[in-house]
Amino acid sequence: MEECVVTIDTIGCQHKIVVTIVKKKADFVICVKSNEKNLHDMIKSWLDRVDFEENSIEGHKHIHPIRYHVSYTEECGHGRKERRYCLVYNNGVLDKILGWKGVNSVACATNIKTDLKEKNSEGKTLLYNISAIRFGQNHAGDEDTLKY
Repeated sequence: MEECVVTIDTIGCQHKIVVTIVKKKADFVICVKSNEKNLHDMIKSWLDRVDFEENSIEGHKHIHPIRYHVSYTEECGHGRKERRYCLVYNNGVLDKILGWKGVNSVACATNIKTDLKEKNSEGKTLLYNISAIRFGQNHAGDEDTLKY
């Protein structure tokens, strides 16, 4: 598993699974929901206060570019418009703060779908994740490009 990225839905959000992945020297991206309520609520509280369209955190007009990374895409087709945002936060000590071995980043992936044929038909999905991947720099020390 060395140098692989393991992606797991909510069912894999367990300390034992994360420790096994880390021991195998692999990275991970794992979805976090209410099965880990404290972890979910903490990540949600960090990321929900960020307004990256306004470049502000709780009204303060600056998002730290090393700790926060944002990706945005927008597509129209088949009678709908879809906007996707991915906000990633890393501060270098997340594994210690959260108590989860190997966690280097937390993220919120937001998907907003609008049916262009019907009024008021917008759906919004938010997915919170923990990851061993450090976004911002790749292994060569170059700037990474964050993709949704």
